Amino acid sequence: MLQWLPGPKASLRWLRQASLATPSSHLSTAYSSVPLGISSFRARNSCGALTPLMWGSATQRIAWVKRHHRPARHPAWEAPDLLILDMRECFGHFPGAESSCQPT
Repeated sequence: MLQWLPGPKASLRWLRQASLATPSSHLSTAYSSVPLGISSFRARNSCGALTPLMWGSATQRIAWVKRHHRPARHPAWEAPDLLILDMRECFGHFPGAESSCQPT
């Protein structure tokens, strides 16, 4: 899911819709072989515990992961510079460029 859209409205709307999805829905339980890149930011006031990657690997093929120490609840709004660098690293700088998120 690409979160980079101007302003907070689009990402907040996506988060609300995602929270309404029930665990029994087909999309939340079906496995997808599409490579997934994860850019993870710490939560504010967290104890330092990280989300286990095996939670995502149950339904997705995780191809790229980057964990940041900077706290951000909405990275597209609070840390767009880091998020853009992560997307460039995962998907490549230009169309057709070699990337670490490409399927093998």
